[in-house]
This record gives sequence, C-alpha cells and structure tokens, in this order.
Amino acid sequence: MKVLTTIFVFIGLVWTSSNFAHDDVSLLSSSPKHNAMLMQTPDQLHLQFSQSVRLVKVSLKSTDGETIQFGFEPSGDAKTNHQWKLPKLKPATYQVMWTILGEDGHAMNSKIGFMVH
Repeated sequence: MKVLTTIFVFIGLVWTSSNFAHDDVSLLSSSPKHNAMLMQTPDQLHLQFSQSVRLVKVSLKSTDGETIQFGFEPSGDAKTNHQWKLPKLKPATYQVMWTILGEDGHAMNSKIGFMVH
C-alpha cells in the first residue's frame, strides 16, 4: 500500500510541476504596447517573453478583418525576443495574435491590441 501511495504522490508532483511550467511563460513587453494609441505606424512589432519560446503563429489583423502581411515565418529556434518590420498601417484598431510553444512543448495563445490614428 505504501508503494502505491508513493507512486501516486510522485505522479501528482510530476503532473503538477509540468502544468505549472508552461504558466511561467509570459509576455514581458511589446512594441507597440498593449492598448497603445499611436499617431503613426510603428516601425516594428516586437514581442519579448520571459522565457525562450518558439513562435509557431503570429498574425496582425485590423478590426475590419484585414490581415496585414509583415513577414512572419515560423521558426524552430526558441528565443525570448522576436521582431518584424511593419508596413505602413492605415488608421484603425489592430490585434496581434500569437501561438507559442514553451520549452515543455505546450502551446499557448494570446494577443495584444493597439490603435493607429
């Protein structure tokens, strides 16, 4: 019985620590900043994460549904800083949506928004 209890405790600890491992990844900063109101198109899109991540998808869309192409290509390289040059954006509200893979292989999605006047 003690062996079974030990096994269950071990499995519980492993499962808990692997679940919390992907929660440690967060967006430290972005340019443009979330909810920024800009008078002109930002020069670049920059995302900085708390840990090295692989970006598997990044999209930029205006609220009218237009998808903006900016040169994102998925890469197998994990890093904390990711950046791309942005084309001229028309006045609108935009959302940047991304999917990352953490070091544990867990996929996470998030987004930020900004406005260009």
